[in-house]
Amino acid sequence: MKLTPRRAQFFAILVPLLCLPLLAGCGWFGDEAEIKALYKDFSEAVQQEDVEALGDMVAAEAKDGLSGPEAKQMLQMVKQMKPPAPDIRTITVSGDKATLEAEAVVQGQKMTGTVEFVREKDGWKVLKENWSISLELDAAGPVQPFLEDPKNPPRAQLVLKGHQAEISRLAWSRDGRFLISVSYGDYSLRVWDAAGGEQVAGAKTAQRVRDMALSADGRTIYTADAYNNLTAWPFGDGTLGEPRVLTDKAGDALAVSPDGSLIATTAFRAPVRVWSAADGKLFKELAGTESQRVLAFSPSGKLLASAGDGNTYTLWNTANWTGKRCVVNRVSKQGIWRLAVSRDEKLLVTGHTDSSIVIFDLAKRKELHNFFIRNSTPRDVTFSADGKLLAAAAGNAVNLYDTKTAKLLVPLKAHKQAVVSLAFSPDGSALASGGEDRQIVIWRSGPGASGATAADTKPAGSQPAQPGRGPVLEIAGHKSILLGNPSANEGTRFWKTQGEVAVEGDAKGNPHFVLRYKGHFFQDVRLPQDATGRFALLIARAASERVESDGDQTGRPYLYGYWVNSNDPNRFNGYLNGGELMLKGTGANEWGVAWGVFQVPEQTASIRFFMQQADGHKAQNGSAARFDDVAVYLFDNEAQANGFVERYRREAAALSTGLPTTPGLTGEPAPAPAPAASESAPPPPPKPRRQRRTTEKADSGGLVGKRLSEVERRLGSPRMRVRQGRKEIWTYDERVLIADDGVTVTSDLPRQSE
Repeated sequence: MKLTPRRAQFFAILVPLLCLPLLAGCGWFGDEAEIKALYKDFSEAVQQEDVEALGDMVAAEAKDGLSGPEAKQMLQMVKQMKPPAPDIRTITVSGDKATLEAEAVVQGQKMTGTVEFVREKDGWKVLKENWSISLELDAAGPVQPFLEDPKNPPRAQLVLKGHQAEISRLAWSRDGRFLISVSYGDYSLRVWDAAGGEQVAGAKTAQRVRDMALSADGRTIYTADAYNNLTAWPFGDGTLGEPRVLTDKAGDALAVSPDGSLIATTAFRAPVRVWSAADGKLFKELAGTESQRVLAFSPSGKLLASAGDGNTYTLWNTANWTGKRCVVNRVSKQGIWRLAVSRDEKLLVTGHTDSSIVIFDLAKRKELHNFFIRNSTPRDVTFSADGKLLAAAAGNAVNLYDTKTAKLLVPLKAHKQAVVSLAFSPDGSALASGGEDRQIVIWRSGPGASGATAADTKPAGSQPAQPGRGPVLEIAGHKSILLGNPSANEGTRFWKTQGEVAVEGDAKGNPHFVLRYKGHFFQDVRLPQDATGRFALLIARAASERVESDGDQTGRPYLYGYWVNSNDPNRFNGYLNGGELMLKGTGANEWGVAWGVFQVPEQTASIRFFMQQADGHKAQNGSAARFDDVAVYLFDNEAQANGFVERYRREAAALSTGLPTTPGLTGEPAPAPAPAASESAPPPPPKPRRQRRTTEKADSGGLVGKRLSEVERRLGSPRMRVRQGRKEIWTYDERVLIADDGVTVTSDLPRQSE
């Protein structure tokens, strides 16, 4: 890269290309020996960080890069990335120009360099130095095709179980022997034997990890968490070393340059920043990138791709960090969820929130294919090692597409819930997929998974009785409105479900609704025409298998809902949440009552009613949240509704019976296997809030009044963003919130702030 005036930047380390506008020496050298001596002196000056000496060696057009307050810092970066003692292979002189070819080996990777010289009045000067790195797969072997015959597709050879939440990100070791995984929900980093499926190492992370990548030499794992910490984990032969926080101002998404020298990060409403991998110092901040949320380096390192809100992505030339904005046509402006570059750098793919997938010719910046996945957001997209296939997360499946035609070749199906993360092995022979079902599937050609499947870690306990028909809580003079199957006597009839849910029986066989992890039940409850202005009571008996001694709410059952607009079923008039909707004050497996009273707003047709399980500062561990006798009542005034709650409590107490218990699920789950990272104590749980009686400013988790950047830091990226003028609607699995001019005005569910 050429040195630019007034910029202390004479190198930008690209993975395969270090475009270094370097600096050459004085003196009159007319032959190859003199140029060789000049380059030797130049390399030594770089290693010694001798700015004054370099000023005598560089071409006139590059001298400005050595001036200014940032020159010393840039020189330090160059020193870290430039091969310290390259071998000179050839020197070619043509008039007043000369070219030197050199080679070096850095971190086991072969590098080739080209240095250009010009003759000025006082002698030869260094004009430009370019280095490229060859990312070879010697350890993993030659690239192999993943899918040779769509009629005989790869199969799920291994199913890895152990995580207690979704698999946020996956990465393979350079030799393909190990698979690395992180989970935002269970605070863990794990290493797996990719051949046998056993977990060989693991650590509990101090914060929730959102992104992870492996260095080019395979010796360092980098993680980015919800608190913007960029952490380096030493890694070798399947083992983890002690983590080191490089900076706490990075972001929650990252990309590592292929030569391992730079790490690009981004955070919500914050610019893309580029850091030195060696010491964690800031190398570059890219202006105008506050809306960018996903990053990817090209395999050569010449480009950094960034994307986020809207329907555009930007390609940054890492030689001079200039960016070219590219518009993606025929897609919505809801945002780009993921992007990737093929290994040969011919293709770039974008996966969009609106379910679109677009493949581009990277060199020509030309759109090749624009298609979509039905009823699903492609939460991850990646190219196969040979570039012939595109793998895309498509709901519970992994779709494999031909990159030339965009034809769907085969869907790979093994997950029970949505696929979140994908990674091809270095040699291309295997594909790993991670899902919300807490499982990692390794796909290969050959026999399917059998005895090699890793053991399920779900604890064994007393089995629930087979559900039958149980008593229904009815209070004389009151009728629940139009809520079907309130007591689970008809199984899951009338209820829509997602995730791990079931109907189980108590000690007497009385059926009740049970959910674990992020599973939930929901039902649309139709309101009568005269409901406006009246008061709706949401109420249920509930019990939690898990109760934390420090008050953490993880695992607690709670009710939730929102008002559905009578004119537009996709529009919500408000949210039903409050302190008593989450069960409190009970012990493990002890029945209690969760409830809330809310005034029905105008133009409301129905209530979308949810039964869910709370999330807090600790990982889920498979404990059960239980509900029974779920009901929605209407009252003419709030006093009547509150008075009825006491009658319900008394009647409910008579129905409480014993529940099956699962040993080890009443408190915090055990950490991942050693060696474990040092833990930082989580912040104390918030004090219980008084229950709100209206929904105009509903606030759970203390999010009302917070900037959206703070919301995303706490809760992660929403599943969907919708903008309406200054207003934004963010939808999560557990909540929906509304913001006005970037500030939250409504937040819907009780959840501890992080």
